[in-house]
Amino acid sequence: MEWSALGPLGVYREEGARTTLGLRPLILRETDAETDSTEADLLYPIGAYAREREDVDWRFFTLFRRAELEPPGREEATPSEVSLYPFLFWRTGSPGRPGYFAFFPLGGHLRDRFGRDDITFALFPLYARTVNDDLRTTHLPWPFVAVWSGPEQSGWQVWPLYGRDVWPGRFDKTFTLWPLGFTQDLDLDTENPKWVRILLPFYSLLRSPQRDETTILWPFFSKVTDRQEGYEEWHLPWPIVRIARGETRRITRVWPFYSTAVRQTRTDEFVLWPLYLTEREDREDSRLTRRRILFYLVQDTREERPQEGRGRHRLDAWPLFFYEAEGDAATFQALALLETFLPEDAALRRSWAPLWSLYRYERGPDGHTVSSLLWNFYRREEAEGFLTWQLAPLVAYRAEVGAGGPVRDLWLLLGLVQLHSTPGRRGLRLFYLPWITWGVPAEAEP
Repeated sequence: MEWSALGPLGVYREEGARTTLGLRPLILRETDAETDSTEADLLYPIGAYAREREDVDWRFFTLFRRAELEPPGREEATPSEVSLYPFLFWRTGSPGRPGYFAFFPLGGHLRDRFGRDDITFALFPLYARTVNDDLRTTHLPWPFVAVWSGPEQSGWQVWPLYGRDVWPGRFDKTFTLWPLGFTQDLDLDTENPKWVRILLPFYSLLRSPQRDETTILWPFFSKVTDRQEGYEEWHLPWPIVRIARGETRRITRVWPFYSTAVRQTRTDEFVLWPLYLTEREDREDSRLTRRRILFYLVQDTREERPQEGRGRHRLDAWPLFFYEAEGDAATFQALALLETFLPEDAALRRSWAPLWSLYRYERGPDGHTVSSLLWNFYRREEAEGFLTWQLAPLVAYRAEVGAGGPVRDLWLLLGLVQLHSTPGRRGLRLFYLPWITWGVPAEAEP
């Protein structure tokens, strides 16, 4: 069941256990009774709310976030997280999950944030200390002066003048006048130790048992010899001329006129870049082919899965339309202003796409079809034993097969004239007055 008001703005829809209610694009709310979950968008992407059972997550324009997480298997108080980027970070503690508080840039303490196990700072960037996998780093101030140490690793830097990072037997890395000079010995504890020497823009050298790289006066000349994958590659200069030959790679490029690149299971080609581009990838269980004209202006993507006997096809012609089909299900929409760039964004489809969608057609895997023109000015829905269509506000029609046979209803001028039909019985209603019925007597009026 679906109701709409003010064109695409107001919507109420029931699809099985899912219910949608909202006033686009201000707010849209979806609930699912089966999974006990709720999703809501507030002027997406400014605000977002998500709940799954007892877990709750609030977000405001990625700057504010509040989360309440149910402790698994416990009945203690629910831990909460509040973030107001980039200033406030707070989390209440719970057993096995310590709390923290920080107010940037004055000071505070963070745990399991920004890729670090532990962060402590005061008057940032004057002082900061981080811990990650037992490696402790102190910045005075960040990022210029730093000292770090761990069970095996140690180092220091006065950036950008000089810095050194050492793990005996694993690596030894040094920079001088970053990013111009680098001396690195890497992967010393493996069968493929690497020797790297860089002095930009004059040369860059990498030597290892599996791979050699030589660059002279970048980007004018570079050569790669990969003994592991069995190919050699030249750039003369990068990225205009690129040539690679070998067992796993074959590339010929004269940019922007022509390129063909074969890398194991993947093939990329272009002609008059970016006028026409193709990508092909053959996997064990699938084949993906994508053709593009001017990047996203026209894009045709096909994915085939022969072993499963199914495939997926999507065609985008920005900003005119997109078409997507998978198995017996299909969707067509015109216009499509952002769907080409964000094809997997469910919130965009819920809150914004109906505003610019002049026509939309959907067919489900069970044959259920819904089509809408000009924000439900004309709408048609059909399934097995069911049909409804409308030309708002002039006429609406509904027919379905009930237990006693077909039932039909016709509404004219928003219900000023209503006709109702069941096997052996008819009804007429004018101007919302009582029904006039004839035919087989009925226990109740329609």
